[in-house]
Amino acid sequence: MGKLKIYGCSFSEHDPYGWTHRLAESKNINFESYSTPGKGFTFLRENIIRTASDWRDDDIVIIQYSFHRRMWLPYFEDNYVDYDLDEYLAVKTRQPDHQELREDVKKRPEMKFSHTRAEVNWTAFMGILPLLRKIKPSNLYIWLCDGEWWDGYVCPEQKCYIKGHKGLFESNAIRNPWWDGFIEEHGDILLRFGDKKQYSCYMEWLGKENQAIKNLKIEDFDLHQSQWGYDKQAEWFEEQIWGLK
Repeated sequence: MGKLKIYGCSFSEHDPYGWTHRLAESKNINFESYSTPGKGFTFLRENIIRTASDWRDDDIVIIQYSFHRRMWLPYFEDNYVDYDLDEYLAVKTRQPDHQELREDVKKRPEMKFSHTRAEVNWTAFMGILPLLRKIKPSNLYIWLCDGEWWDGYVCPEQKCYIKGHKGLFESNAIRNPWWDGFIEEHGDILLRFGDKKQYSCYMEWLGKENQAIKNLKIEDFDLHQSQWGYDKQAEWFEEQIWGLK
């Protein structure tokens, strides 16, 4: 039997309580983690390129697309931008000799707007998927933190802001212009959320289902899965990968 190989950010980390551990344990399958906390897809792509030649036909590969706004900046040791560019740069470029670099980075067009950073990440994701599907025509799956919308989803209870994640649940989000083409081309390998698999990505599930809001770590201003969330994600992914009911 092949291995379970998972690529992603902290939402796909392998720990004793996570969905990845449960998935591997349920099938008694060896596990390899290529997840790096806090990274967006432009960084994760490097891990994929570096290791894809080791994929075997019987390996099960799951690739997570992280949040749209995360941008890889190789200038910095921590080298990514998450939600607030100005706040990030203020922290990462405190040294006086970084002032010029900070101003230069802020002028880069892909850094100025969250939806522009989303376009950079999404086109990188869409660009590599056809190649990965040729390398591995079976047992390749993807799941998304963000998807159809650049900026977020409407929370059913209209709790529109989470500390540190302002705008994630705004109702006036910009729609991903390549979404329909993505679903048409790659919807068959997309792992979905919800008991009826009705949600195409993690944030859609979190933003539209009251049960998800209640059981995740929202009260701690943390979008990561609770134990309940980990268990549900493992259950749903297991059903879709192995055809279980």
